Amino acid sequence: MDRSLLEWTRAQVEAHESWRIKCLNLIASENYSSRSVRELQSSDFIHRYPYWLDNNPLTRYYQGNKYIQEIEVKATELAKDLFNAEHADIRPLSGMSANLGMLFGLTEPNNLVIECGRDIGGHMTVTKLITSKIINLRVTNYPADITCYNIDLEKAREMIRKEKPKLLTLGASIFPFPHPVHEIVEIAEEIGAHVSYDASHVLGLIAGKQFQQPLDEGADILLGSTHKTFAGPQGGIILSRNSDAFGKVKLCPNIVDNHHPHRIPGLIVALAEYKEFGEAYATQVIKNAKALGAALFENGFNVLFKDFGFTASHAILLDVSRFGQGRVVAKKLEEAQIILNAMQIPTDITEKSPTPSGLRIGVQEMTRFGMKEEEMKVISRFLRDVLIERKEPAKVASEVASFRSKYQTVGYCFDSQTLN
Repeated sequence: MDRSLLEWTRAQVEAHESWRIKCLNLIASENYSSRSVRELQSSDFIHRYPYWLDNNPLTRYYQGNKYIQEIEVKATELAKDLFNAEHADIRPLSGMSANLGMLFGLTEPNNLVIECGRDIGGHMTVTKLITSKIINLRVTNYPADITCYNIDLEKAREMIRKEKPKLLTLGASIFPFPHPVHEIVEIAEEIGAHVSYDASHVLGLIAGKQFQQPLDEGADILLGSTHKTFAGPQGGIILSRNSDAFGKVKLCPNIVDNHHPHRIPGLIVALAEYKEFGEAYATQVIKNAKALGAALFENGFNVLFKDFGFTASHAILLDVSRFGQGRVVAKKLEEAQIILNAMQIPTDITEKSPTPSGLRIGVQEMTRFGMKEEEMKVISRFLRDVLIERKEPAKVASEVASFRSKYQTVGYCFDSQTLN
């Protein structure tokens, strides 16, 4: 290989890292893990195959897994303890692959599945998998009450009893408020259906006991990503107290055989960190999200769900239609080193708008760097400067970088690290 390509690649990575520590990252689906989590992902494990026979971590297709096996068993034990689960599978490579394994296990071809629609922030996982012809299922959405961005429970009860789906799924991509898990479980029991809960966006808040506890409320399967409000390595997880349902979820070989063992040592550290610091972290994340919502509202923005305190999680939803199309607005803010993403809002769905009119904002990463309620007020003013005061994004970017330079230490972990 031309050595100049190696040098260019290293330079690109270094440029990315140098730039990102000068930005305010408000992407609701990202986080920043501790130094130990990151360091432990670079080991000889990255070269190895940990294929489990019969989906059992104690039986292996390949030799040479002695220490990998011990690590994976320990990670499983820690996950069960943290989430008060009887079963855990740490092999999914993402929340999507966890969902796919669950769907293959708990449904049969042409079964009906109900999921949250876009009108209440649903990820539409089942719909995507059907459209891409990966699975053969039927799908419909829960009736929605967009005024509170949640399931219309009375209409849902009526629909579920009539349609008798095989599986009821909960969870969302924009997830400001808890879903009615206990109530959905009660209806599911009437018709013999399973209930799964995709906690990808709120797993860290669940780990910190500051959001609803789906397993306590009776969900058969709790699954999700391990890298959003849960600041672990990129990957997924499946948790359960229902032995029958969990036993049907078989990831190997149809979803994954080599589950990339290099990420599991970092997962162990992240699980231990949330056992120690998760409650404090999740508490501050929610305080910050509420504070940012209130500050943006006071600064003249149309923050949705004011009557419900803006949010009960890490994320808020902003209607920016007065400033332009959502992706254009997000790009303008990126020029000011404020990183977030466009998102559909309820009126986009009802009016069948082809483009999103909103922004999704998450505070979990900036909370990891020590920001609290007062800092949320400063962030709201930066958004006001760009979008309402129409200041040059480059000028605001300089102010953002100066502000961010004061928040470079990763917290809520065993080995706090200052980046610059």
